[in-house]
Amino acid sequence: TNCHHDYNAADIGAPTGTEVVAAVGGVVEGSNYSSSNGQNMRIRGNDGKWYFYTHMPRGSNKANKGNVVQAGQAIGVVGTAADAQNTGPHLHFDISPVPNGFSRGRDNCAAQCATLINPQPILIQAFAKLPE
Repeated sequence: TNCHHDYNAADIGAPTGTEVVAAVGGVVEGSNYSSSNGQNMRIRGNDGKWYFYTHMPRGSNKANKGNVVQAGQAIGVVGTAADAQNTGPHLHFDISPVPNGFSRGRDNCAAQCATLINPQPILIQAFAKLPE
């Protein structure tokens, strides 16, 4: 039902520097940096859901808080293994109907992760719209 190890989210493997694009249009609501998770971005989609992207390198954001972004617009790049908890370069992506999705930073997110939405359908739609 998902493409992540233990909750509804996606880890999308890609080489460092690969462009990250917004899956849907919306407003950038925040961006933070953590030494173990890299740069992240949270977008409130035009559909009312919250989209979270992380493991980008520090300062790679191509949009800032308050910016309106369109689906397919570049918002950053995939970071290094160091930006992704030393698990290899990838983008972590999740969707939630509530602003924070779950209490990020906890080791066990069983209860908190219950609100996350399976991202596969939106990723399939976004992929289909990419140029050849």
